[in-house]
Amino acid sequence: MIFDTPILCLVTNQLRSDNNRTLETIESVTSCGVNMIQVREKSMPIDSLVAYVKKINFVKNDSLLIVNSDFQINQFVDIDGIHLSESTEQLDTSISSHLIVGQSVHSIESARIAYSNNVDYIVAGTIFKSKSHPGGPISGTKLIAQIKNELDVPVIGIGGINQLNVKDVMNAGADGIAVIGSVLEAQDPVNATKRLKTIMNENFRG
Repeated sequence: MIFDTPILCLVTNQLRSDNNRTLETIESVTSCGVNMIQVREKSMPIDSLVAYVKKINFVKNDSLLIVNSDFQINQFVDIDGIHLSESTEQLDTSISSHLIVGQSVHSIESARIAYSNNVDYIVAGTIFKSKSHPGGPISGTKLIAQIKNELDVPVIGIGGINQLNVKDVMNAGADGIAVIGSVLEAQDPVNATKRLKTIMNENFRG
């Protein structure tokens, strides 16, 4: 397993937090529990995305930096990995072998495809009702349990996860969580991060 501690991943979203505020938040929360940043800005032009990732790289402390992009962004900026969409059925052989590769899934069938791609981790959701996918299907924590019972791969839960339900996600076998609002939209992002990480550590199976 590439993760020996639970992953608390902060996902960027410029529609829910402007870039400058997000950069400030990243700098503060990566020093107290957030250990992965996932840059998910699907509508951002490539040149703007590269510039934004460079800024994040400067403030992210020791956290992993993962970018959602079909474009080989690692040729232009230093990153730790890339994140693939659920629709990716076969891993691009041009992806550098030193990069961490993750993939989103919403079903056990998609998880099997991701596993066949030899990804380093899976992001599974939507676990709970989420602002990012309003009205979309909800898997609940059972999807995490299904994947962990069948496949030997780290699983990060995503979708509506907060301090009230993160224990259930970890107890289902998750290796971590990915959040937007629970940190980016928190009144006190640092305290929110610390509380989430404490609950995760207490319920991490490893």
